[in-house]
Amino acid sequence: MRPIYKVSPLAPEELRLAFPVVRMLDPSLTLDRWIAYADDCLALCEAGAKCAVLTARSEQGTIHGLALCRLRPDLRHGRELEVENFVGLDFRGGKQVTAALLHGIETLAGQWGCRHIRLSRYEAPQPTPRRPRARGSAAVFRRAGYREEPLFLGKTISARLLHQGS
Repeated sequence: MRPIYKVSPLAPEELRLAFPVVRMLDPSLTLDRWIAYADDCLALCEAGAKCAVLTARSEQGTIHGLALCRLRPDLRHGRELEVENFVGLDFRGGKQVTAALLHGIETLAGQWGCRHIRLSRYEAPQPTPRRPRARGSAAVFRRAGYREEPLFLGKTISARLLHQGS
């Protein structure tokens, strides 16, 4: 049976539950460092900044993915959704967690009237350009319309998504 992942914001009381996923970004991170960082991010959101810590959860509520999203102005694109610390873990070998998070991010971008998404690089570029096709999560991002930009992946939001958010 194919797992279904629901995307929802991370609540302050759930910070410890997200830590195993966060450690996939950097195994040297400590729980204290994660909580301090997340508290700062959530405080900005509560103070009125347009931001969210999105999670992808299994039907049982287990957190399998996470991404920090912020609204920011951009000279070229206008309103832009900046996404960092994107991580998705699918222990069954599929890419449903990544796909669910990307869908949630694009929905949020549309709701906030963003014309572009700027996603921090999630993996180093491959050393050889001769590889016939992308491996791992890179393929999911490419199929979803993301393209490499300097230091980031970017995607222009369609007018259809912008209107859905109004």
